[in-house]
Amino acid sequence: MSINSGPYQVGVGTDTGERRTPTSPGDRIFAGLSTGAGLAILTVLAGVAAFLIVKAWPAITAPGSEIGDEGNGLVAYIWPLLFGTVLAATIAIAIALPLAVAVALFISFFAPPKLVQVTSTRRPAS
Repeated sequence: MSINSGPYQVGVGTDTGERRTPTSPGDRIFAGLSTGAGLAILTVLAGVAAFLIVKAWPAITAPGSEIGDEGNGLVAYIWPLLFGTVLAATIAIAIALPLAVAVALFISFFAPPKLVQVTSTRRPAS
């Protein structure tokens, strides 16, 4: 079975990868709202980052003797937290990546056509 067989062919369609200007009023409204929401999210994230940096600046610039119980400095205080975060993210990716690839391969090559129609976001080629 080749990838280009059946109703879901790779490369079929008119999508050239170019951005289209929205033409209908609904598309223009949605594009404007989406852009506005994205900019609002970025603005809020920048504000949170600035707030955290301003509030953490005394701890970042403090001498090591003032931070923690043993006076080892900020890096020794943060290291276990950073290590645990990176370890948890690595374990999550190690579990999620093979599972996602397995599901994609199942849907692409082994699933019955009715299940493919339910799970697919692509429309059949005309």
